[in-house]
Amino acid sequence: MSPLNYIRALCLSIIISAESGWANVDVAAPKVIHVASEYWPGFSNHDGSGLYFEIIKAVYEPVGIAVKFSIEPFKRARHSTVQHHHDVVIGTYSQADRGNNLLLTPHYPINTERVLAIYHKDSTLNWHNFYQRNREDSSEPNPYSSAWIIGYNYDQHLGIKKGFELRRPEQGLKMLVQRRLDVFIEPEDETLVLLQGALADLGAQLRWENVSTNNIYLAFSHNPRAKQLCKIYDQRLPQLYHSGKLQALFAKWQLDISKVNFNWGKLLAQDSCEPIEGLNSVNE
Repeated sequence: MSPLNYIRALCLSIIISAESGWANVDVAAPKVIHVASEYWPGFSNHDGSGLYFEIIKAVYEPVGIAVKFSIEPFKRARHSTVQHHHDVVIGTYSQADRGNNLLLTPHYPINTERVLAIYHKDSTLNWHNFYQRNREDSSEPNPYSSAWIIGYNYDQHLGIKKGFELRRPEQGLKMLVQRRLDVFIEPEDETLVLLQGALADLGAQLRWENVSTNNIYLAFSHNPRAKQLCKIYDQRLPQLYHSGKLQALFAKWQLDISKVNFNWGKLLAQDSCEPIEGLNSVNE
């Protein structure tokens, strides 16, 4: 074989091996996982505490994988994960919408989330009336103002017209009390953390109703390294559940794991970490 043909054959062999490695994810386990998340008090705190961060540490640290966290706005965190700057971002809703190969979703959720429509206590507005006037396909003028956190994309998820986007939930709750907003759409857990803590004085001035319930998933970068990490998550999370460790973490943060809408005895699909379509999600 001539030197040129040998080089060509060698290059082809390397390409085939790389593709085969991707297909089988036969790669060594990484020594560190880079996790990106919005700051959610009690779930993803700046000091590395919080339910989500502690679940992730319980998954990876016992198998020799160090965990490094980055707190940043969700929209940026998701984009950075798509661009392979992070291994995983927290906050995907559905694992059913797949197709464009941007991110990977595991089989097991990290939580189940109720989404609230929050109003001033004296407002007569309810979700039915708001939705009828604010439906995405409605031609009626919309007299109601709505808002949610930037990147949460509740217009897409709930099929409503675009509202204001805010940086922090504290803004939305205060705007409701000041009657500068008709409805603020926000996850229940995050709302209750604020109303039972820093914004406890606002709770009596607000009321709310549940408008959607969804499982929350991690979303992994679409590459062999992150797919390996995704599979480790799917192997380890049910182990934590059956050992009682997962229940203990929920209890530590005063949350009820029985509200997680998932059958932990369900058999794992052969290839659990699959692409998801652009995250038809709370946070995009």
